[in-house]
Amino acid sequence: MTNVYFIRHAQSTANVNGYCYGISECDVTDFGKEQLERLSQRFKDIHIDIIYTSPMKRTLATAKAVNKYHGVPIVEEKGLIEINAGEWEMKRWEDLERMFPEEFETWKSRPHLWSSSGSETMAEVYIRMQKTVEDIVRANKNKTVVIVSHACVLSNYFCMAKGLPHDRLIEVKLMSNTGVSLVEYDDDLNLRIVYENDTRHLGDD
Repeated sequence: MTNVYFIRHAQSTANVNGYCYGISECDVTDFGKEQLERLSQRFKDIHIDIIYTSPMKRTLATAKAVNKYHGVPIVEEKGLIEINAGEWEMKRWEDLERMFPEEFETWKSRPHLWSSSGSETMAEVYIRMQKTVEDIVRANKNKTVVIVSHACVLSNYFCMAKGLPHDRLIEVKLMSNTGVSLVEYDDDLNLRIVYENDTRHLGDD
């Protein structure tokens, strides 16, 4: 059995300032740094063999926090990067609603159909995440793996993991900052979600 922990990055400056930011860089907030310290403590006594992370600053900081008491390899994996939001990148959500009303309504009510000029489609992200995760699992049979990534791509992954068709993506809730999920894979890549978006390290029930 291969155990895979999925973690969303800590709170970023774009999170708190209301920006859409896919492949754009931003820093972790002071509160995000507190989240990372709590995440470090959560994983202190959990055996892990390797960490895969999106190459963005916010995910790298999160991966290093998980690794604080372990010293295992951290592998930057481009396949785990957030969706490329195209012309929506680093625009405020309130401005996007005004500038692109039809696209914004699609984002809210039919996210599986959303795209903007120069962006990836949700379907492309869905396929990318499935392939990336399965490649990681094949390369780490019977190990414990941590994957650090982003809200949108993790929603697409868990849509697939729950056996839902992509047009039901809206039913998959966004993972919280530093939310932890655990998925088990057998040798045939059959998976079982053990738990999802657990934030007990932040003092949540």
